[in-house]
Amino acid sequence: MKETTRRRILGERLYKTYRRIRYLSYRSRVLKLQKREQFSGEKQHKIKPVAAKDKRGSGLGYRVKRIIRIIRFLSRKQKIRRREKNLLRKEIRQKLLKERAEVRQRMRDKTLQEKILVREQQLKDRREKRLKRYRRRRIIRFLMKRQFRRFGYAIRHPWRMILLPWSMKIKKFAQNTEQRNDLFMITANSTVWFLLAYMFIYIIGQIITIWASRQFEYQIILFYNKIYFDIDATEWFADSVKLLYSTMPMTGLFLGLICLIIYSNIRRENIGFKLFFLWGFIHGINMFFGALLMGTLFNKGFGYVVTYMYYRDTGKMIFAIISIFALLITGAGSTKSFLISANTYFNYLDQSNRKFFINSQVLLPAVIGTFLIILIKLPNNLYFSSLDLFYFDLLLLGAIALIIIPIMLSHSSYLDLFFDDEPKKKQLDWKPALVVLIVLVLWRLGLSGGISI
Repeated sequence: MKETTRRRILGERLYKTYRRIRYLSYRSRVLKLQKREQFSGEKQHKIKPVAAKDKRGSGLGYRVKRIIRIIRFLSRKQKIRRREKNLLRKEIRQKLLKERAEVRQRMRDKTLQEKILVREQQLKDRREKRLKRYRRRRIIRFLMKRQFRRFGYAIRHPWRMILLPWSMKIKKFAQNTEQRNDLFMITANSTVWFLLAYMFIYIIGQIITIWASRQFEYQIILFYNKIYFDIDATEWFADSVKLLYSTMPMTGLFLGLICLIIYSNIRRENIGFKLFFLWGFIHGINMFFGALLMGTLFNKGFGYVVTYMYYRDTGKMIFAIISIFALLITGAGSTKSFLISANTYFNYLDQSNRKFFINSQVLLPAVIGTFLIILIKLPNNLYFSSLDLFYFDLLLLGAIALIIIPIMLSHSSYLDLFFDDEPKKKQLDWKPALVVLIVLVLWRLGLSGGISI
């Protein structure tokens, strides 16, 4: 068969493969013949390629079979390569899966170990808490038993446990002339400014209340302890109740804030007059939030305003809680201001004289001043008043205790204060004391019978 015919039958690719195979087979036969000649020792000058041909390879069928075998061989080889690649991929995949499994197992082991550690820590914390509770209970029991024993011993021997220690303190205090004089002067001055600040705010509140009542053309009688509205119950309406019963608390709050601003500007000055503004701030806050607290609890005074604003019991309770917190915060915030006011009497304030100063500057003046105001406001005639109103006034004045208590509890937590090196002169302020005495006498005697306006 001619080569052109074969090329047409096989095509370009197969024909090239066929020619390549023929060339390789021919070359292999030539190499075999050369090897045979070398081993046999025969010399041949020329090797004819035709003689090396195999008779079986001269036909077309044989050549086609040969090509098919070659194609199968190549396909098998390609399959083997594919298998090797697949096996390699499987091995890599298995390695990755194994590594992932190992990582997951390590993470599980680590998580489990962490859980075990957390659980052990929780158990340890619980044991420690139980142990602390047990120790605390034992300490509380021991302290309670000791206190009961001391109480029983004090009942059986009052002279040794109560009277003797107090008598020793009083004797020691009486022998210390300087400390006794300091206590007297500081307490007297602070009490004078306490009373003067209260009278100032209270009288201004009464004046503004009288002016507001004249806007409604109400007939009033002014007493030293109250303002009596000489009108029928039918003449009251919502606006008049809101205005007249809120005038005094709002005036106290406004004047108290003004006193705070003034005191914050002069608190570093070495003058006793600044204590007037500090007590004015305390009285102003107490007149507002104390009236709101007692009014919402007992439905009197400022409580009428809350009632006419149609707040229910829940709203009143919220107002009462807000008032309590406001009074406590005011006391806690005023502690440092009272400590700074010591620059009038001392060059420094530390642990040695801080408690003494707070007792003489805050506690005793508040107690004595409140007691004097209560004595002055005792009603001599219950025709225009009642015991309920008097008790309500006592509660209004007693609400100042919610301001004083935080001061007494928090004063020891502040750092020591150093003011200056100038010598201090502790003396009684006679002028404000005379002013307070005159104002109290005139206020009590002049308004005892009432003034109709």
